[in-house]
Amino acid sequence: MDHPLHAFLARHAAVRFVRFQWLDLSGILRARIVTKSYTLQLIARHQFLSVATAMMLLPVSNPQVAKLPPTGCADLRPDWSSLRLCLFAPMHASVMCHFCMPALDDPFALCPRSALDRVLSHAVSSANSLRLGLEVEFVVLPPDRDTSCHPDSITSNSATSGLRSNSVLAALEETVAMLEESGVAVQDFHAEGPLQLEIATGPLAPLEAVDALIYTQETVRSVFARHGLVATMAPDAAPSAAKSGLHIHISLGDADQEDSFLSGMLDNTLSIAALGLASMDSFVRVQDLMNATGAWVSWGLQHRDVPIRKVARGHWEIRCVDATANPYLVVALIIAAGLEGITSKRPLTMVGLSDFATNYPRPQLEEAGVKDKLPSTMNAAITIAHASPIVNATFGKALSEAYLSVKRVDLEAMHDMDSETRRRLFSAVF
Repeated sequence: MDHPLHAFLARHAAVRFVRFQWLDLSGILRARIVTKSYTLQLIARHQFLSVATAMMLLPVSNPQVAKLPPTGCADLRPDWSSLRLCLFAPMHASVMCHFCMPALDDPFALCPRSALDRVLSHAVSSANSLRLGLEVEFVVLPPDRDTSCHPDSITSNSATSGLRSNSVLAALEETVAMLEESGVAVQDFHAEGPLQLEIATGPLAPLEAVDALIYTQETVRSVFARHGLVATMAPDAAPSAAKSGLHIHISLGDADQEDSFLSGMLDNTLSIAALGLASMDSFVRVQDLMNATGAWVSWGLQHRDVPIRKVARGHWEIRCVDATANPYLVVALIIAAGLEGITSKRPLTMVGLSDFATNYPRPQLEEAGVKDKLPSTMNAAITIAHASPIVNATFGKALSEAYLSVKRVDLEAMHDMDSETRRRLFSAVF
């Protein structure tokens, strides 16, 4: 049978390189850029590209420190259904890979993409109806990061200021055109806050949606760089900039089960936030009165200051996530939590909030079922994830321990790092 790559290359004769990509436990996109000729050789010989096992476990703070022995290899196993043209680099195509470590009893035990795949395959009937859309927030900075003298600055949500200069608007238009041409459905783009823009993408099946998110983020970064600008999804990119999240919209095909699905998510919101807020700078968004995540495990209809906003029947927005997280892991956990609620027919007991949580007396919050605060530090998030039954059940011991070991390296390394150094690091990486 003809390989999918052959037909792809016949349609895209200009492609000379294939990016074999994976997202590591730190949420960093990594790639080996392979020539077309060698890619075809690998396919013909039924072989896989090999990388060091450490390539899944590098912390953000010190890429020279991996929590693995220095020996061993992993195979990059391409999912050719994810193959797409990199329109921001026309001679390149990209394919998302599963990270396979043949020496392990479960060769895919440390692969985040495989973890999401497993969650979906174990609940085929329910998972097939799930759809995900994303709100990708990012801050635009000049290369020198000096935002004080820009003649046309992005000022506030939906304002046209900041979209009048040729550079920003041209980069946005070029980005969105590339996304649409590559099959990523874009619903709209707009100014989101000071120095911040947002691109909202339409619903896709969960694995396809996360793959499309990774392509979207890389397209944004690449196109804006070509226009002489820095586009970063870092949560706290600059003191004067809005704080960036990565909001995940999830919709359930069978809305009759929405209360149980929501209840499952709420019962596990602490764990979702522990993985979704994955860096020391993530917790700048964990505040009331900020229209970010809020500070309490809670939900509300069209409420934007809670971790779970109900948008419509069977449709929610998960707000306690940012781009420093690994979205394969976070989405796997969200779906596992919701489906657990459906399987156990869990009733919805928490009352949705209609005001800022801080405006309620504490007894009224408790009466509504709002009792737990979100983690407000990286140390608290690590502690929650370590003790979480659903984290361990969803990912297994090997992946859970590997993830936490990487995060502990970052926690220790960044404890004494000043905020500006962290901002520059995260802006470069994310």
